Amino acid sequence: MDPQMHPHINAGTQAENLKKMLQDIIAVLTEENTLLETPQASLMEELVSHKQRLFQNYEQHLDSLKDQPNFSKEISTEQRDVLKSLAEEFAVISKHNETKLAAMMASSQQIMQVIQKEAMQQTKTTKSYTAQGKSQLNARSRAAAVTINQQL
Repeated sequence: MDPQMHPHINAGTQAENLKKMLQDIIAVLTEENTLLETPQASLMEELVSHKQRLFQNYEQHLDSLKDQPNFSKEISTEQRDVLKSLAEEFAVISKHNETKLAAMMASSQQIMQVIQKEAMQQTKTTKSYTAQGKSQLNARSRAAAVTINQQL
């Protein structure tokens, strides 16, 4: 079990651990949002992997708090206020991140549709042969070469 989630750690320490996790997630989402403005595939892969680990730890931490119904009563008012503020900031940055990811996916889809359309237009009419050995025209070749840049 993650030492940050150990049920025998006092609520104040758990609140500080939760605060640190939220700050880390907010930092990663902020960085990802910046990278989504000028995508750099090599940087995104490592960042997304890091984000997934942070979210997994965060969810495990929240699950461990389910067994502590008095958690919010056991932490100081200051810690409660900080966690509430971070939760609000997290909600805003998460929504911003979701919007940017959706826009990036829509853009990528549009690019792929343009590539597909262009590839179809580049296919050429060739001469082919029927099963009886006769030649025929207007058979479309489906072998258009397409290379996709990682920047997409």
